[in-house]
Amino acid sequence: MKTKRKVNVEFKKVETLPPLNKMDDNVIYISDKYGISEHKCLCGCGFRVAVPISVREWSYKVDCKKRLSMYPSIGNYQYKCKSHYIIKKGVANFV
Repeated sequence: MKTKRKVNVEFKKVETLPPLNKMDDNVIYISDKYGISEHKCLCGCGFRVAVPISVREWSYKVDCKKRLSMYPSIGNYQYKCKSHYIIKKGVANFV
């Protein structure tokens, strides 16, 4: 897959997820306690994207430089934007 665009992302570990209007752009909020992460769609459309964290769904890792990677890719096909991105080492690569 060819990368169409790149967006730098950060992450914040939280116990409970903030409401959409309190979320920062390009920040992935992760609640290990509840096994979920959420963020505003990284394309900029503003939709809330929920990603369940579990062995059977998505997983994440943080490297020694505090860069987030998530597996597998995130496809927002239910939204008008239809964005699809892979988050690796703190960068969302749109494909």
